[in-house]
Amino acid sequence: MSGFFGKLLTIAAVIVIAWFGWRWWQRQIEKPTARSQPPQSPPPSPPPSPPPPEAKPGKPAVDLVACSVCGAYVPAGTVHCGKRAA
Repeated sequence: MSGFFGKLLTIAAVIVIAWFGWRWWQRQIEKPTARSQPPQSPPPSPPPSPPPPEAKPGKPAVDLVACSVCGAYVPAGTVHCGKRAA
């Protein structure tokens, strides 16, 4: 009788090993591996930022001063804005 249970235990062990082996094999097939995938390229770099705007070489800047008569700002070389003092 002990031979029968030994054979039964051996068959059960083979079935359990085969079952877990099959599950492991299926997971290996479904799981992507690093060797099977092509290498991923790095994400594209952001576009370069535009250069800061430069001053247009048009009219030169003029210093302004307050008018002695009315307080309005006029170019520095003038005496006053043209209004009469009250």
